[in-house]
Amino acid sequence: MATRSANYESPLDHLLTLGPPGGVEGPWRDEAFDDYGAMGIGIEHVPELRRMAFDQALGLKDLPDCYGPVHAARALGWLHPSEIIDDLIELTRRLDRHDDDMWLEDMPGLFVRFGGSAIDPLARVAGDNREKFGARLFFIDGLERIATEHPDARDRVVATLTSLLKYAKYNDSGINGHIVDAMIILNATEALPEIRSAFANGFVNETVCGPLEEVEKLIFLSREEQSEHHRSEVEKQEAELENLSPQEAIKKVFQRMEKYTK
Repeated sequence: MATRSANYESPLDHLLTLGPPGGVEGPWRDEAFDDYGAMGIGIEHVPELRRMAFDQALGLKDLPDCYGPVHAARALGWLHPSEIIDDLIELTRRLDRHDDDMWLEDMPGLFVRFGGSAIDPLARVAGDNREKFGARLFFIDGLERIATEHPDARDRVVATLTSLLKYAKYNDSGINGHIVDAMIILNATEALPEIRSAFANGFVNETVCGPLEEVEKLIFLSREEQSEHHRSEVEKQEAELENLSPQEAIKKVFQRMEKYTK
């Protein structure tokens, strides 16, 4: 088994011993952050934390070394120095290029640590059509998480997402659907004119957020009520399929898919 890298001195070398956050192989989006301060890690370690977060060689090492970059990125989020936001955006791009879905899902939880200071940097890349589709989804998720966990930032985030929908015709329909889904979670009823316009012009992929009539209903419900609605709909669809023959069930599934892909 590979040993800890001699390229990192104490206390950062301890990050190479921790293994996956929460002991879970991934994704880690719901796992609490370690107390990196108790490990002796502080703002003076930001340059070395950045180096570890981007250290591709560590990703090729055996357990637990390979999780060092994940903890380094989390430590940067824990410290949340504003000058590192662009680096975490670049790390998100790299993870998307490498199809590292488990780590990607952790990134919005890092951005939320920066609060309102991350809104403008994330807004720039979330609205840039030159960015890759996958990375843009996580930038939008970062904005949504900031608005959810920092109520004072909610109006700024909603205004940002609304402005993106005003240019819906230039976006991928899946991006627009993801924006609408975030609007539902944020109860952004003030964005309904832009949402309705995007739907009316066929710019929204309904498989992401549902049809307009469902969006107009859910956007007024609490998070708990939205979750209950989704659970009820899944159970209703499963019960419907159970009462059909295998051939009829397959036909029904394809009919649903066609509904959202026309």
